[in-house]
Amino acid sequence: MVLLAFSTDCRLPVTVLLSTDGEEYAFVEYSEDPNFNDSFTLAAKNGKAEIYNLKVDTPYYYRGITASGKRGEIGAIRVENVLPRNLYIDGVTNARDLGGYQTENGKIRQGLLYRTAKLNKNKTDVPTPLITEAGIDTMVNVLKVKTEVDLRKTENNEIGALTSSVLGPTVNYVNCPMSYDADMPIANDESIRTLFSLLAKEESYPLFFHCSIGTDRTGYTAFLMLTILGADPQDVYRDYLFSNFGNIGGNRTVLNVLGFTFFLATQKGATFTEQAENYLINLGVTMDEIDSFRRIMIEN
Repeated sequence: MVLLAFSTDCRLPVTVLLSTDGEEYAFVEYSEDPNFNDSFTLAAKNGKAEIYNLKVDTPYYYRGITASGKRGEIGAIRVENVLPRNLYIDGVTNARDLGGYQTENGKIRQGLLYRTAKLNKNKTDVPTPLITEAGIDTMVNVLKVKTEVDLRKTENNEIGALTSSVLGPTVNYVNCPMSYDADMPIANDESIRTLFSLLAKEESYPLFFHCSIGTDRTGYTAFLMLTILGADPQDVYRDYLFSNFGNIGGNRTVLNVLGFTFFLATQKGATFTEQAENYLINLGVTMDEIDSFRRIMIEN
C-alpha cells in the first residue's frame, strides 16, 4: 500500500490516497497519537478520503483500513503553520480556532476556543437550525464542543427562540446578549463578565462563541481574548479581518479593529495586554479569572 497526502494548508482538506495490490481500503483512520488513541475514522471513496479541521503545525498519523478490518502501514503528516486555523463546519460560516498564536509566555492552545457565525436562524418562533447534521457531528464529535456562548440579543428574539443549543443536550448553552453598536466597549459590562467567568473554568472547554454573522460582537470579544492572552497586535488584526472571507454580507477594514485599539488606549497600562487587563478589571472581571483563562489557554 502507498499512502499519499497533500493540500496541507489548514483551510483546505488533507487528501489521502490509498493504494494496495490486495483488498481495497474502505476507511482512513487518523490521530494526533502515533498509537491511534482518540482517533477518527473516515470512509474512503475510490481509494480517497478528505480530512478537514486539522490543527496547524501539528503532527498527525494515519492509515488505511479494509472493510474486513485489516490495517495498513502508518503514514505521517504535519499541517503547515498558517494561521488562523480556519474550520469547515457544514452549514456554518466564519468559523475558526483562536489558538496557535505565539505570545511572550507561550503558544495559545488550539482546540479549546472557537469563533463562528450563528448556528440557527434569527427571529424565528421555533429554533430553526442552519447547521446541518454533518456540521453538528463535526462540532460535537470532532471539535468536542462543550459550551456555546450566544452573543445575540434576547429582547428582539434575535436568538430565534433558543433555550438550548441546537448541537444537542451535551452542549451547555449560555446567552450573553451584547449591543453591536459603536458603544460595544461600554454597553456590555454584564455579558463580558459572564463570558470571562466561563472562560476561567476548565469544564467550559472546548467553547465556541458567536453572534449573528460572527464579525462585530464576536470580533470584539475575540479581540479582547487574544489581547488579554498576549497575542501580537498584528495577529489580533489578522484574526479580525479574516471574517471578510466568510459570508458576512459586507466588508470590514483595519479601521474597525483599530477602533478597539484606540479605546483600549484610554485605559491604564504600558501595553495592549495591560490595557485590556485593566479594562476587564474595571468591568468587574477578577484577576483570578484572568489568570485562570491564561493558564488554561497558554502552553509553555
